[in-house]
Amino acid sequence: MAPTSSAGPNPVSTWIGKKVSDICDILQIVTLIVKVVVMQVFATKLNNVPIIALSSGGQIAITQRPVIDPATLKIVALACNDNLLLLSKDIRQYDSELILVNSEDDLIESGEVIRLQPLLATDFRLIGATVKTELGVTLGRVSDYSFDVKTLDIVQLYVKPPLLKSLISQTLVIHRRQIVEITPPLITVRDASAKQALSTARPVASK
Repeated sequence: MAPTSSAGPNPVSTWIGKKVSDICDILQIVTLIVKVVVMQVFATKLNNVPIIALSSGGQIAITQRPVIDPATLKIVALACNDNLLLLSKDIRQYDSELILVNSEDDLIESGEVIRLQPLLATDFRLIGATVKTELGVTLGRVSDYSFDVKTLDIVQLYVKPPLLKSLISQTLVIHRRQIVEITPPLITVRDASAKQALSTARPVASK
């Protein structure tokens, strides 16, 4: 009868297995980071985007600007050519190159949506709005903002300082949680968060 080997696990195999496990963990983390980045898009990507109907496969409209509710800081609709509106709830899929909807019936005349008439009348534009702190210090104007492509919530504001301050400070990034109040065309942010934004100011990445 042959003797039974009492040797333990191969140390080389154990080391390789651990390294493979570590690499898999790193790849999972990178994948999560990529997903988070992809979920946020710059607002300028909403301009002149063709709207495609799945029913016909053809283009039915082109976006012109987002309609934003300042009370919730959410994109509730997209204003399109020919005085048409596309409600956010009717968007099947958003891509920087196109927007998919079920059919042409998802486009409605802007005057037909009663609940949006106050927003359409005020014509609130986030880009260009003045940003101040609670103490009244002017930080600058909103030059762009990012939004979540799934929820269409505004996530971050990119604020360009006034001309003189821009010589010593770069674009500020303000998260929606730092916003205290929006009274168009003024946005008020927390003083503490403004100091943090100033300390972490950086150029905005290429869009």
